[in-house]
Amino acid sequence: MALGVSLRDRFPVLSRTVGDGKRLVYLDNAATTQKPVEVIHAVSGFYQESNANVHRGLHTLSEEATTLYEGARKSLGFWVGVDETEVIFVRGATEGINLVAQAWGGENLGRGDRVLVTVGEHHSNLVPWQMACKRAGADLILLPLGEDDLIDKEALARELERGAKVVAFTAQGNVLGAPEDVSGVCQMARTAGALSVVDAAQAAAHRRIDRDEWGCDVLALSGHKMMGPMGIGALVGTKTFLEGTPPWMGGGEMILDVRDRDADWAPIPAKFEAGTMNVAGAVGFHAALDVMRALLDEGMEDHISGMTRLAVDGLKARDGVHLLAKGEPHGVVSFWVEAAHPHDLSHLMDQEGVAVRAGHHCAKPLHRRLGIQSSLRASFYGYNDEDDVEVFLGALDRARAYLL
Repeated sequence: MALGVSLRDRFPVLSRTVGDGKRLVYLDNAATTQKPVEVIHAVSGFYQESNANVHRGLHTLSEEATTLYEGARKSLGFWVGVDETEVIFVRGATEGINLVAQAWGGENLGRGDRVLVTVGEHHSNLVPWQMACKRAGADLILLPLGEDDLIDKEALARELERGAKVVAFTAQGNVLGAPEDVSGVCQMARTAGALSVVDAAQAAAHRRIDRDEWGCDVLALSGHKMMGPMGIGALVGTKTFLEGTPPWMGGGEMILDVRDRDADWAPIPAKFEAGTMNVAGAVGFHAALDVMRALLDEGMEDHISGMTRLAVDGLKARDGVHLLAKGEPHGVVSFWVEAAHPHDLSHLMDQEGVAVRAGHHCAKPLHRRLGIQSSLRASFYGYNDEDDVEVFLGALDRARAYLL
């Protein structure tokens, strides 16, 4: 298996044209990655051959579906270095973090408690904590970022000394793109007796992660950022955390017994998986992990790093273009252009086949602190190559010339 240009045939959407017959240059991978044929076939194959509800029947299709579903859980557990019972399937990182904020937070947060998050968080790891703190009467503290775009450890230490119930942070920001010192932050939280909650959606998209190496209590990730289907992801927690947290949804499958006025919960992971789960999504996610394993073996991390540097160098060479990152971004390059609105630039670049993201990228507090309302973001994956960076920079030049 090879990366870049030679990989594109395995991703059907990349063969299409957009605009006036332009080749699609997809650089919005931080929002979602494209899907390889292996994932598409896995999902369609499930519906064509084994579609049934899991855990609920003794017939052949139900048993096949259950085997596929639990096989996906086992594969993901191996992928992040945990026992499969510590993997809870959810719709994505957003739902996983909401589960923690509502179920754990509802039981453990009270008036005057302190929750620490960073100013660089995606709204998915900020708004749930805002909601939880309002319900509990707790205080939400936003941690600043340092000159390297990582958590300011001195500020974190000061806030931990004042007490904290939770430290919630991203393993890699979707705007600044700097990989965080996850294990160091989790160690500081653990020493202070705070729960560590890691948004791993961006980090897990293009590298192998190890929950125990990180030392976090819980992490959340999304399959659609890892070449998997939309609507599937996972919350990965320690047994201590998961067993001590109440369920957040009630219904079928998450119970051992139900009486007129109360019920007994099923053991983990079933306790958190009420109702009919996204079995096809889990099957597709399993296939995506197999593809990712091969791509990483081929050097996808270095490949993405090379394109990031190429894009950064190209943008820095252009007058009036300003990068948001102060440190070293990986896979994500966010910037703004003098006298040109990001939405206008994105629209014009799209006419040349280049798909980039324009807006606040679900990170409004960060943009406000940077003194801008919105920005452009180009993000790279294994099927991108140097020719994509060249087309991207050329399209940006022509869009600027048209506007200015």
